[in-house]
Amino acid sequence: MKTKKILWKSMMIVSSIVVLASCGSDDDGPSLPPIGGYNSADEVGATDLVAYWPLDGDGKEKISNTAPSSSVGASYEAGIKGDGAKLVNGYILYPEIASLNSLPNMSISMWVKV
Repeated sequence: MKTKKILWKSMMIVSSIVVLASCGSDDDGPSLPPIGGYNSADEVGATDLVAYWPLDGDGKEKISNTAPSSSVGASYEAGIKGDGAKLVNGYILYPEIASLNSLPNMSISMWVKV
């Protein structure tokens, strides 16, 4: 039950965000240099990573390959590093992901353009 509350709160946070995307037009360029030695977000804490949503076109969670069960007002737009999800008064809803059920604590991190 505790996990469902955490997941629900996480999804509510994501649904309240207007845009999940990579940086805007002021960052035009061929490629971005590594940040802190990492080329992408899924490299950070990779040994402990249990879920990762790159939101690069299809909304699938990368580790479990879980697709969204529904979405409203969601589209994908090109960014500097892949696509990003754009939410306009909408959300992306995921079914229960088994690897998240056994976690007593978790941290959630995201790049957001509002």
